[in-house]
Amino acid sequence: MPMAWVLLVYLGRAGGFTLLCGVAAVVTAFVLMRRSARETRLSAAPRSDFYYQRAFMFALLAYLGVQLIVGPMLMVTPSWDFGAVYNTAISGEVQPSAYVNLFPHNALFTYVCTLYYGALLRAGVTPAPLYALFFNVVVIDASLCLLFAALRRLFDAHTALWASLAAFAFAPLLAYAPIAYTDTFSLLFVCGALLIEATLSKEEGLSLRRMLLLTVLEGVIIGLGFKVKASVAIIAIAAVLSFVAFVDRARLKQWLLRGATLILALLLTMTISEGIMKAARVYDPAQSDQARYPYTHWIMMGLKDVGGWNQADVDFTSFFPTYSEKAAATKLNINARLRAYGFSGLIRHQNEKIAFTWTDGTYTSSNKLSRQPLHDYAVTQLFAEGGDAQPAFQWYCDVYHCILVIGVMLSFAAFLFKPQNRMHFLVSLAVAGLTAFLMIWETRARYLLHFYPLMLVAAIYGYRWLYERRWKEG
Repeated sequence: MPMAWVLLVYLGRAGGFTLLCGVAAVVTAFVLMRRSARETRLSAAPRSDFYYQRAFMFALLAYLGVQLIVGPMLMVTPSWDFGAVYNTAISGEVQPSAYVNLFPHNALFTYVCTLYYGALLRAGVTPAPLYALFFNVVVIDASLCLLFAALRRLFDAHTALWASLAAFAFAPLLAYAPIAYTDTFSLLFVCGALLIEATLSKEEGLSLRRMLLLTVLEGVIIGLGFKVKASVAIIAIAAVLSFVAFVDRARLKQWLLRGATLILALLLTMTISEGIMKAARVYDPAQSDQARYPYTHWIMMGLKDVGGWNQADVDFTSFFPTYSEKAAATKLNINARLRAYGFSGLIRHQNEKIAFTWTDGTYTSSNKLSRQPLHDYAVTQLFAEGGDAQPAFQWYCDVYHCILVIGVMLSFAAFLFKPQNRMHFLVSLAVAGLTAFLMIWETRARYLLHFYPLMLVAAIYGYRWLYERRWKEG
């Protein structure tokens, strides 16, 4: 249901030229796939797995070079939450800050950044935005390596290489290179969980001990990911539901044990990491318990206008001195907004909210790069909002996003007929879960970024289903 709604809104709001270019690109890709399949059948021996791994490493090194050339040109003065974390962490000393007291959900990321900048200071290096770029490049490229490994297990080395090349061509990842924040840092946890699920799906006859060890590791990864970005936990929910949907009676007890182990490991990791943050004094629990915003604050913001961040709601919640007063006031405001909308008004609001979230192919990166850029190069004019050449970047990103969205929707069409396997079920359900979450929560396009790997996998399932159903030569 959420994805069908997204499709209807997207088709209505995406530009006709963007849709035309997206469909043309898909058709061209299918024609090339048919030719490639024909040439593969006529060729001699198939290429080895090592060939594709080596090709991926060469492509990754080339991508790293592009990141290190383009990234510094796109650097901005750290501002918004990215700046708040950066300015808190560059002291290199772990200590409570007003920002983390207010937003303790960013405590783990702030802690990691503080340790990183502290290590730089001990090495005699003064923290600067350039080192935030280096940190983020490592995070993004490590995530892409995990994604390639997962794709090899889910499909084959050939598909993994081409899908990874498509990921390198995903321009928002390059655009976000100088912005070290939770949107990119959470990619590590999403790709790590995806790799473990792919490994468990690939290995037949897996021993109970190995399965439980991998499950505990997955629970730890998702638990830490939740402390960076709460929506990462959707993967755990999708994983447990995939166990239920695909379990056979012979292995029922084993899969029930795995589901319980995953949930227990996740909850323990969340509890332990929270204890570490308090013990390390990343924030002051006593002050934070009064200053922090309740979760209802972001639900309230999600009910105003297009559902994005707005200063008026921040001022409203900040007005109340205690947590309990904030929670009570925001709940009253939520109820008032729902009553004011009514059913039809709420539907119109959701249409605007979906369009705001799903129709920006830059994933908000152009907007973020326009905020106090440190340089004014030609590449800045291309990537940053308001730049002379930015419409070209916007067009490229919108067409890429269109191809991705079409693939995800095809995946859901295949899902309705019959899921191809448990992983197809899992990634489809996870993307639908994020969509439903953002229909409730405060939203913007960049909140989709960390789920890009799952959307890419879903799109592969979707296009493979259509290719094998309609295009593949008999």
